Amino acid sequence: MTGLRVTCLAPGELDDLAGALAAAKLPTADLAEPGRAFVRFDDDAGLVGFGGIEGEGSDRLLRSLVVLADRRGAGIGGAMLALLEGEARRLRRQVEELQAQVAQGVAQIGLHLLHGFFCCIAC
Repeated sequence: MTGLRVTCLAPGELDDLAGALAAAKLPTADLAEPGRAFVRFDDDAGLVGFGGIEGEGSDRLLRSLVVLADRRGAGIGGAMLALLEGEARRLRRQVEELQAQVAQGVAQIGLHLLHGFFCCIAC
C-alpha cells in the first residue's frame, strides 16, 4: 500500500462523502452541522474513502470512517483511522495551548489590576 494523502473537505464539498456514507448505510443527515470536520483519503490508485471527526474544544469523537467497497480488505481503514486520531490529537493540543495562553493573559490582567494599573484593550 502506498502512502495516503489527506484532503480537508470544505462545507460545499460533501456530496461524494454523503454518497459513500449512504452506500455503506451510514448516517448522512448531520454532515453540515457545526463542529464537524471531514477529509478524503487518496492514494496513487485514487480515492480510498472518507473520515471525519466532530466536537468542540478539546473533546473530539470519530464521526465517520468509510472505505470505498472496492478498496476494502487491504488494511487501508486502519491507516485512515490512525491519521484521523492524529488530527484529533493535534486539534486537542491546539485548544489546550490556546486555553493556557488565555489563562496566562487573564492572570496578567488580574496582576495589573491588583496593583492599580488598568488595561487598555485598544492600545
